[in-house]
Amino acid sequence: MIIGNLFNPGDTFYGTAGTINTSDYGNSVNFEGREIVCTDSTTGLLCYGRIMRNVSGITMYGGKHVTNVAAYRKKRFDGYGVSSAGLPVAGVIDPELATSGVRNGDLCIVFYRGPCKAKLNENPGQVVAAGDYAIAMTGATTSQVTGAGKVLLLAQAGTTPPITALGIFMEAATTLDCTGGTMKLVDLNIHV
Repeated sequence: MIIGNLFNPGDTFYGTAGTINTSDYGNSVNFEGREIVCTDSTTGLLCYGRIMRNVSGITMYGGKHVTNVAAYRKKRFDGYGVSSAGLPVAGVIDPELATSGVRNGDLCIVFYRGPCKAKLNENPGQVVAAGDYAIAMTGATTSQVTGAGKVLLLAQAGTTPPITALGIFMEAATTLDCTGGTMKLVDLNIHV
């Protein structure tokens, strides 16, 4: 739902059932790239994002990091962040869309700065402490990458990453959290 010029976290432009005009996207193109500032309900801190369009061809889910479409940088994303070596991360899809997702052609918030829940990489040996660096693996160069778009602890990155810093973990994660790929709070600081 849009209030004025703003999205609320958890909402998309077309919702779960609205018809998406994928031929030219209609007047929704006017929202692409607009900046969003909201308050994180857990910490009370500000988080920053922008409205971006999913043009991946599939429904994509919240809490995972995504890559920019080169010709539409900061306006459209086309896949999770592990699709090709060295691709810069645009941000993390609104974590409140973790179960419903954002359909192909729809708009949602992609966060790039401030507190945001991010989906952990499913690495059974990983334990995360608050204050550890969170990274995005932007190339499938290590066997420890088991899920595109998920967050990895810096120490688990392997020896041949191309890596992109996402920020700092704000809460700890147990081995069980990492095995299950749960979401944990990360203080994002993505240079986009």
